Amino acid sequence: MSKIKANFYPVGERSEITKNSIEILSSCGYLENKKGYYDRKTGKSRQARMRGASKLIDMIAKACVDPIHQRMIEREVEKPILLRDEWKQEIDFSYNRKLKDMRANVNKINSYLALQNIEFLPSFSTKKEMGEDQVYMPNLRRNNLVRIFNETFDRGGRFYRHWAQSLPSKYRKYININGQNVTEIDYCSIHPYILYAWEGLPLPEGDVYSLDGEDLDCPDNRKICKKILLVIFNVNSTEDPAQVVISELNKERFPGVNKHFIETLISKLKEKHTPISDYSASGVGLQLQRYDSDLAEKIMLRLKDKDIPCLPIHDSFIVPEKNEQELRYAMVEEAEALIGQTPRIEKKY
Repeated sequence: MSKIKANFYPVGERSEITKNSIEILSSCGYLENKKGYYDRKTGKSRQARMRGASKLIDMIAKACVDPIHQRMIEREVEKPILLRDEWKQEIDFSYNRKLKDMRANVNKINSYLALQNIEFLPSFSTKKEMGEDQVYMPNLRRNNLVRIFNETFDRGGRFYRHWAQSLPSKYRKYININGQNVTEIDYCSIHPYILYAWEGLPLPEGDVYSLDGEDLDCPDNRKICKKILLVIFNVNSTEDPAQVVISELNKERFPGVNKHFIETLISKLKEKHTPISDYSASGVGLQLQRYDSDLAEKIMLRLKDKDIPCLPIHDSFIVPEKNEQELRYAMVEEAEALIGQTPRIEKKY
């Protein structure tokens, strides 16, 4: 049974269509629907729960629709720019000149990518491995990018929704663009890099996410430290960073870690990154995303003008192998121009 937050629908006319569709399907016996609610006074809520009834499942089966084969399920063509509230519900907005330019840029990128032959070509053994990892074959028709902002246009703005972004990192090397194998180049520690630049400092040498010391010995030390740095710049002053980190680690099935250990790592990381420690628990993360998404836009447009297709994975980029050097130049030069410091980049494959 899938869960849908109460009132978690698109705004305006689409909202009424969605709600009415649910009511009709329920009244006709095609949908089992347990309504949800949210009480703004008490903060108590229950998510709506709904699932297809046997009547609907039988009808789908008779129509020979294979639910595993995602290409048979289409997503509505979306607007190139979305603004969402804290509940991820779409917010209506008016386009000013700046937003119109941004919309035009997203459309340019999507139109160019639509002309490319972008495929996913894993071997039989890789497909078997994907099955073991519970990773589905991507829906190649989901080939449009959408910029999604959070609450205001100063927060978020990253590009989402292309099928390549749904693939775990280890499988992206099997993407093929216009008959060419691909390479992926990544910005190292993009958000610490931006924060250090704001302080007029370069990113420190060495691994930003590592900590030394016998008392910190843990097989997943670096992964946990990376998660901590991502979390502490996103949480606000009312949240407990250690608890948020533990919740995130539990989602990713990390072995049990206690709160004292996480708090020790947080303290050590703040000490290691003293110049930017004041940004901790400031909620600056979404502002940083606005910077890295603007950077992604500039890189993709620059490469498009050179007839080089480029897929964004937020702070890393995929291009045909033969265009690796052009991508490296674009990533370094555009970051220097936008942020004012030389970035550190690395090749993933």
